[in-house]
Amino acid sequence: MAGRQGRGPPAFQRLFIYHLPKTGTSTVFNALRASALLFLGRLKAAAPGFAPPLVGRLDDDRDPSDLDAGLIASHRPFGVHERLPCRVTLLTVLRDPVARVQSSYTYDCMRKGIRISERAYRDHFHRQENLNAMTRQLAGLPPGAPVGPADLDRAIANLRRHFALFGTDRHIPELCEAYLRWNRLPNVVVDRINRTEPAYRLEGHPFADEIAALNPYDRALYLLARDHPSLAVGDSETRGDPHEMTVLVRQTANDATVRGHYRAVPTERIPNAARRRDLDPRWVERLFPAADGV
Repeated sequence: MAGRQGRGPPAFQRLFIYHLPKTGTSTVFNALRASALLFLGRLKAAAPGFAPPLVGRLDDDRDPSDLDAGLIASHRPFGVHERLPCRVTLLTVLRDPVARVQSSYTYDCMRKGIRISERAYRDHFHRQENLNAMTRQLAGLPPGAPVGPADLDRAIANLRRHFALFGTDRHIPELCEAYLRWNRLPNVVVDRINRTEPAYRLEGHPFADEIAALNPYDRALYLLARDHPSLAVGDSETRGDPHEMTVLVRQTANDATVRGHYRAVPTERIPNAARRRDLDPRWVERLFPAADGV
């Protein structure tokens, strides 16, 4: 995913990511986090007195009113960003509710080491906390709260009025590139982060219609993001020259604390023929061990 060279003083626009569970947002956060850390690290190296803003997660109940947020991702309900002492740009990713619910179940089984079964799957997607979860979070409701038509209206209004960047999991490269280009941040090559291993995948098609019927509000939100995404911010549509640095991001051990592992290389070390969105994994393997840690 391509950033671009900076011209003039460096700029860093603060970003808050509302992380809707099992939508691919872990990949987004790790990609942008790696690029931001490289950028901020270079600023600090040039000016040792510089105190970088926080790049991390906000999933606990702490009061963020004194948080110097730089790039934050959070599972908390919509509205928590308003308590920050600084202004932030908002980003979120939505996913088809049938695929999202199936992924949430198989991922939960993987983390707990539990064998998947159709019976347990049906129990999972009927639980209140797993119904219309994206609408619940974007409407600002607490986990497990019931969701109704008014909450869908509120979630849609929040999405349209407050989010500069939003789309579906299919728009992840475009969403990331918009932020990278807007901020003149380094390019990123990223693996899928926080994925469900093949042994825990479940054929969920027999329940697709039932899950869709149980999640009408999430379906409506998803269709809005699919058909009318917001994929540009600031001057991000201007491509400019590729950034001189590229960050390579790979997943570490796939456990409850999974994070991306980052390495930075000069972009010129990646052959021109390999600089495309489907970068050959063999090039990543060759470059990664010899690259610099972020």
